[in-house]
Amino acid sequence: MKRLLFMLAFIAMTGLMKAQPDAGTFSIIPRVGVSVTSLSGYTMKFDFSNDTRKAQFNPGYMAGLDFQYQFTKDLAASAGAFYALQGTKFKDIESLKTDQGTTYFIGAHDNHINLGYVNVPLLIHWYVYQGLSLESGVQVGFRVNAKSHYTYTEYTEKKDDQTGKIERSYAKDADGNLLKDHKYTTDVKNQFKSTDFSIPIGISYESMNVVLDARYNVGLLNVFKSDGHRRNEVFLFSAGYKFNL
Repeated sequence: MKRLLFMLAFIAMTGLMKAQPDAGTFSIIPRVGVSVTSLSGYTMKFDFSNDTRKAQFNPGYMAGLDFQYQFTKDLAASAGAFYALQGTKFKDIESLKTDQGTTYFIGAHDNHINLGYVNVPLLIHWYVYQGLSLESGVQVGFRVNAKSHYTYTEYTEKKDDQTGKIERSYAKDADGNLLKDHKYTTDVKNQFKSTDFSIPIGISYESMNVVLDARYNVGLLNVFKSDGHRRNEVFLFSAGYKFNL
């Protein structure tokens, strides 16, 4: 009895570990993962400093579905739809000056832009070896939100002549907010185009219906409404499970 159960389990496992489905198979692949993104050619500057900061890669997340059809053993095509948090981040910008014993500090920290896209990729998958495939195609992205975030601090410091204690006084903005690590969020959708186009290039591996995928999206268009060549730079790393129908 134990031997029979072992043989049945082995046969079932062998079936699950097929490198890819047979030709003619339609599959649905829900997937989740992380995005690592930036905006090429973009810089940030605040009025209180002459320094500028270049856009850097910032982590986010993605989630969605792929629908795949296996034409032959080595060739498949897929269409998908997923939400991805994209955007970029910047290094802190600070200004520190001392005049007649008084120190003036202004700083902007945790500077980042979050861009939410619903992306629709159309891909061709070429299986090169036992579940390992190369993929490429085209993708259109629909921008659904765009927000700028930063944390602002502004204060003066002066030494009390009698006690020798350094006293710090924080400034306030026009709304009366104390400028001590105060968080600002601004909707910047009007600065970004509503659609984006890119060429995804990637590699994936399938085993026991689990699909691991890594892609880089080559941005084709300036994503800002203003002139320039500021494109989305997007790396995506995801894991999914393939349901063969």
